[in-house]
Amino acid sequence: MDDNDFDIRPAGGTFSMVLSARSPYLKSTPQRNGFPVTIKLGSSMSVEEPQLDRTLMVQQIGEIGGQGGGAKDGTRNLLRSLGPSLLATVVIDLAAPVDEKTVKTIWTDRIDAVILGSAGGAARSPITWAGGACGAMGFDCGSASDSRLGEFRQWVAGLEEDDNAALRAFGLDLYELRKRADDGLIHGLVVTASPDDLQKVLKDSRVRWMRMADVFIDR
Repeated sequence: MDDNDFDIRPAGGTFSMVLSARSPYLKSTPQRNGFPVTIKLGSSMSVEEPQLDRTLMVQQIGEIGGQGGGAKDGTRNLLRSLGPSLLATVVIDLAAPVDEKTVKTIWTDRIDAVILGSAGGAARSPITWAGGACGAMGFDCGSASDSRLGEFRQWVAGLEEDDNAALRAFGLDLYELRKRADDGLIHGLVVTASPDDLQKVLKDSRVRWMRMADVFIDR
């Protein structure tokens, strides 16, 4: 999200925001002009979760580890159609969960986010940890700053029993988070790269499917 993608205005216990997609290149991106939402604080200062439309990437992440997937040919053809000045952000579903060391043999460049399985229950999206989340959440990544899984584990280690009620308001569960941190298995990835680099990893048999979530100009 860019700095000018949101606007927060306190108004009697509520915050009005507009969340917008990073780029308009994909026609299937819903609500190109943004998602107007209102975040409300309850009487006990609990957060009432806003109802957001599911973006293309959220839909794709929600299918990680599912029964679908389909052939890779569609994605391969789509990547071939992109010009050399474009970058693509894709969601990758791994054929089987792997540890972080193995992930680095599949994808050697920067990882935008790791997908750590289900948050608990078929109706919930998998737990996803994006890079750079440490600062946004108010803690220092330290030596974990070069490891998405390390960042996630450090955040989970700082959670306490009293945090569970707030976590559940956002569809998360403390004990599920701790389980995912302990097992350290990565089910999928979100990465951004050139079409040529993405085609190379698409050939890896450990990649079950890859779906394009965003396309933008390489500046």
